[in-house]
Amino acid sequence: MSSASGPHRVQQPLSIDMIIAKMQTAAETINLRGGVKPHERKRVKEAFALLTQLSQLPNVKTSERRERYQYFLRQVNEGCGSQPVVVCAAGVGGSAIAAMREHDRLRLPLETKRQEASFKSLILYKLAEECYSKGGNSILPIRCII
Repeated sequence: MSSASGPHRVQQPLSIDMIIAKMQTAAETINLRGGVKPHERKRVKEAFALLTQLSQLPNVKTSERRERYQYFLRQVNEGCGSQPVVVCAAGVGGSAIAAMREHDRLRLPLETKRQEASFKSLILYKLAEECYSKGGNSILPIRCII
């Protein structure tokens, strides 16, 4: 057992199956709840802001992680639309995605596409629309369909 001043356990990266399960649970919870909690809304807004930013050359480790997450979000948005972006941001977060093994992270958008129906609903569509437009943008990024 480690104390606050003791060594920290390094967490293993999540597998594709674990991420998809987290996304499915998050989508179901958001739909049952009828929305997201404030901290989840903040993560969703940050994800849409990241989607619209130009890529930058990574200069520090956090920038590299941000770049990985941005690339992933773009792949999901282009392949599945904005609703799975909401689910991923609210239910999984950028740190978990960025920490994945490269091969798994690159395959994850394909698996998200296979499970796409789990991540589509009117509630998720409205959240995507609201969180994207609050960021100063008027049109959702590619493929925002139900």
